[in-house]
Amino acid sequence: MTNSVPLTELNQNNIKSILSEYRINNAQISIHQSDATIDQLIDVLEGNRVYVPMIKVLNKVDGISIEELDLLYKIPDSVPISSKEWLNIDELMEVMWDKLDLIRM
Repeated sequence: MTNSVPLTELNQNNIKSILSEYRINNAQISIHQSDATIDQLIDVLEGNRVYVPMIKVLNKVDGISIEELDLLYKIPDSVPISSKEWLNIDELMEVMWDKLDLIRM
């Protein structure tokens, strides 16, 4: 097993036990992501899962305080909006273009 970054979630014993469950006794494993998880390793072994980027849209922020809104902005990959008051829709559109790599046709 080789890794180009220090592993935080996986260790060599975990990887060996997972590989043995899939009846893989001899393999060269190379990990280049420091926060790779056991689930991600299993997904690679299964070969049938694809991860796509996402954005969490938090609606109904027109009924909360500024302090609570500041807390919502700390949630990763999220955009607080109000569809009723049409608040923050422009930021949602910008985040959609940036994070999801959308292109205009």
